[in-house]
Amino acid sequence: MCTDPCRESFSDVASCKETVCKDSLESEACDRSCDYLQKIFTEKPGACPKISNQSNYVSLADLGSFKRMQLMRKFQECTALCHLDGDCAETGKCCTYGCSRECALPQGRDPRLLPIPSSISVQERKRKRSIIIRWVMQKLNREQNAANSNLYVVQWRWGLQSEGESMTEWQTVTVRSKPYAILKHLLSPGRYYQFRVGAVSVHGSLGFSRPSQSFKLSKEARAPSPPRDIALGASKLTPIGLWNQVVQWSPPPSDLPIKNYQLSWAVSSASEANAFEEMMRRRATLTTHEKRSLDEDEEGWGIDGRDRHSVIVPSHTTQTELSGLFPNSVYIVEVHASVDSSEGELHGEKGIIFVRTLNATMSDILTEPPIAEEEEEEEEKSSDSIDIQTPFYDGDLQTLVSWINSALCSPERKTFEVTAKRGNCREYQLNQHSDTTFHETQVNECAATLRGLTFDCDYTLQVTELGNAKVCNSKLRH
Repeated sequence: MCTDPCRESFSDVASCKETVCKDSLESEACDRSCDYLQKIFTEKPGACPKISNQSNYVSLADLGSFKRMQLMRKFQECTALCHLDGDCAETGKCCTYGCSRECALPQGRDPRLLPIPSSISVQERKRKRSIIIRWVMQKLNREQNAANSNLYVVQWRWGLQSEGESMTEWQTVTVRSKPYAILKHLLSPGRYYQFRVGAVSVHGSLGFSRPSQSFKLSKEARAPSPPRDIALGASKLTPIGLWNQVVQWSPPPSDLPIKNYQLSWAVSSASEANAFEEMMRRRATLTTHEKRSLDEDEEGWGIDGRDRHSVIVPSHTTQTELSGLFPNSVYIVEVHASVDSSEGELHGEKGIIFVRTLNATMSDILTEPPIAEEEEEEEEKSSDSIDIQTPFYDGDLQTLVSWINSALCSPERKTFEVTAKRGNCREYQLNQHSDTTFHETQVNECAATLRGLTFDCDYTLQVTELGNAKVCNSKLRH
C-alpha cells in the first residue's frame, strides 16, 4: 500500500524520503512507498520497439525531398528528449536509438497487466448534476486476478462544443476499485464532457480507454447571477475639475467560465438613488417570500433608453475606473457578467450601484499635487506591492501576479523567482484540491502565472530578484 508519497510526484527517491517521510508517523512504510515510486518512474512495462535502418529508409523514399531531408537529419543527430520512462506521457517508454533517446509506445504485453477498459457509458441519474459511468472489462486471467489492489482511474475533459479537439486537457476526477463510478454535483450545466478509464495494478497499466461519447447534462446553463459585493473604491478629482471613480465587485456564481464583464453608467438623480437604496435596505430585513415580490420591483431599475457610457472588463479583473464624471452629480452604474455557451453568448443579471460626486471648488483643484509628484508618491506607496488578479479556472485553478508598480521592476532585464506557499484551507472539495503545497517559478519579466492552485485556500507570495537581496511579499486568498 502506498502511503503519503503517492499524493505527490517524485523522480528522486532521496528527496521523497527527506521531504515527506521526515515527519511521517509510519517512516518504514513511507520509505517503501518512495522506493516504489522511484521504481515505477524509472521503468514502465513493455519493451522499446526496434527500428531497423532499412525500414526507415524504405519509408523515406516515399516522402518529398524536404520531408525526407528533415527525417534523415533527425536520425543522424544526437538528441536526449527523455532520461527515464517517467519523463514520457502515459504508457510511453524512454528508448535509445543510436545516440538519441526519445519516447515511444512499448511493444509486447506483460500478461499480468489488466486489459484496457472498453464501452464507456455515461448515464444521468434522477438527481440532477449526478451521473454514473460504467465500463466493460474483459475476463481476467489467473495472473491478473492474482494482483492486489486493481484500481480504475477515471479522467474527464470538457468544452463548450462536443468536439474533443476543443476541450481541456485530461484530468483525473476519481479512482475506483469497481467497474463503475458515481459523480455527484461535479458536472456543470452547459458543458460537454468526455470520459476515459485506465485499469491499473501493481504491475502497471496498458493505458487509457478510448474517450466516451460527448455527454451533456439535461439541465441547461443559466446566465450568471449579478456580481457580488459591488462597491465604490477610491475617487479623485482631476486637474480639469472632473471626478474619476473606481467601482469594484466580486465574481458571481456561474455555471460557465466568465468571459468578461460589461459596465455601463448614465446620469441619474438623487431621488432615484435614494429610492433604490431604501429598497435595498428593506430587502435586507424581509423574509424569502417578501424578497421575491421585491425582486420584481428591482427589475424595473436600469439605464435602458438613457445616454450611457460602457466599458468591457476582462474576466480576470474585478474593478474599473469611471472617468470624466461631472461634480455634484448622481450616476447609476450597471455591471453584469457574460459567458460563452454552446447556445451562444449569455448575458448575466445586472447589479446596480449609484455614484454621488462631490462639488469641485477651485481650492480643491489647486491643492492637488502636480502629476509628477503624485506618481512619485504612488511609486513609494506601491514599492512593495504585488498585483494579484482574480483566480480563474482553465484546466486548473490559476492566477496572474504582477509587480510592475514595485521597485523591483525596471527596464533592465532581470530574473525573478516567484514562490507561493499554501497556508490555511477552509474546505476540502473533491476534484478542486491540488496536493502541491509549494509553487516555484522563474521569469524574466514583472509578471508570472501560478497554476495548480487549490480552491478556498490562502497563499503567501514572495518575489525575489535573483542576485539581489530585494524581496516583495503579499498574500493571496480565494
